[in-house]
Amino acid sequence: NSIITGDAVFVTAFDQSAYNPTGTTTSNANPGWVFAFSIGSGSVLTAPPGSPYEAGVKPSAIVSTPTNEYVYVTDYASSELIGYSVRDGASLVFLINGPFRTGSLPQALTIDPRGRYIYVANSGATAGSGSGSVSAYVIDLATGTPSSLALTNNGTDTEPVAITVDASVGTFVYTANFLGNSISGFTLSADSGELTANQASPYPSGAQPSAIVSAPAGSHSVQTVSP
Repeated sequence: NSIITGDAVFVTAFDQSAYNPTGTTTSNANPGWVFAFSIGSGSVLTAPPGSPYEAGVKPSAIVSTPTNEYVYVTDYASSELIGYSVRDGASLVFLINGPFRTGSLPQALTIDPRGRYIYVANSGATAGSGSGSVSAYVIDLATGTPSSLALTNNGTDTEPVAITVDASVGTFVYTANFLGNSISGFTLSADSGELTANQASPYPSGAQPSAIVSAPAGSHSVQTVSP
């Protein structure tokens, strides 16, 4: 996974030989990394001192705030959200008090257009439901620290693997549910960040949807279906 923040590029990667939960670990390297690069003249990429930066065990998604002040990564293996502040364009510094707990097996994350809320799609089953969930957080704009919203472990259909906030007014949140063959929809409260399931959600899709995006000029979502 990767993002471009205007004057920097951030890429997540993990060491396959070190992350091997069903076999023998063959590497002592830290499994998860964020590689950082500043974008220079002619689009030349330059890694800042300290890059790559540790990113848990198996980083699964990465996103930045609209102001590019903070970067967040989900760690699939540890069920955690890792936060960084961005310094000098491309250098990353861990946020204090992190990492932050998520639901089971976080697979994707998104930030609303206002830069106030983070939403994480957890692909692992929640207790008693057998389905996935969305965790919601409020961002402290001064420090970047995400605080989990109480009672917002919102249930989705089975195995959400992608998530987006509508790009027009930031009112709706959608997940693509890979094994549910569906899209789950929620209404976002701009005042609190809490989510409410939309009427008739989840909505049937094609088989095994694996990505989702919102059209900037409208409020609808678009899915990508695996062949």
